[in-house]
Amino acid sequence: PELIAWRPQAKPAAPNWFFPALKWMSLLALAIWLGGCGPHATGARLLSPQAQDRHEKFLRKSGGIALVAGATYTLLELVSLWGKTAAFMGQPIGEVLSLKLLWATVGGSSFGHWWALRFVIAASLLIISLVARRVTSGRPALGWAVGGVIAVSLAATGHAQAATGNTILPIAVDTIHLAASLLWVGGLFHLAIGVSQATDALPDDASSAEWLG
Repeated sequence: PELIAWRPQAKPAAPNWFFPALKWMSLLALAIWLGGCGPHATGARLLSPQAQDRHEKFLRKSGGIALVAGATYTLLELVSLWGKTAAFMGQPIGEVLSLKLLWATVGGSSFGHWWALRFVIAASLLIISLVARRVTSGRPALGWAVGGVIAVSLAATGHAQAATGNTILPIAVDTIHLAASLLWVGGLFHLAIGVSQATDALPDDASSAEWLG
């Protein structure tokens, strides 16, 4: 199929705040989702029985939040395709809610090709997560691998497209930057959950050393 050519918009596809807000909500949801892989990589077997029980409680809460974030990210990806289709067609977003037009964007543009890859692997990981009731069925490396592919696809459809000549280096730099940011923000979010639970569970009549087991 012929690539969809970018053309000046006859009408604004969406309000000016729409795409920046969508991008940041999507990245935040992705960070929280993939950040949940970190807690599942820790070895609860190395903890005392008391500490292990608290650790399992934390994993259940962290994993539940990660699943909600994963579902949110997947939904926002659909909204992203809808918005990009409106921008490509030069029409308001409310006028391009058509499977034919959405499929034309997926099959006829570089953005659509990368989007399809990103959406398929994200949806697959979400299904695995829902079936296993954990972020990656006890295999955090799977989540990180999928996150890496998503980071590459986001970088390939982002600022790196503006580079002239070979785009491998710009894409690689953007991927590393994005992946590091996702791990940092997502990890801090789930760390905050653990710290909050630990603070709430700290008994008043025992020392911190005894409580930590």
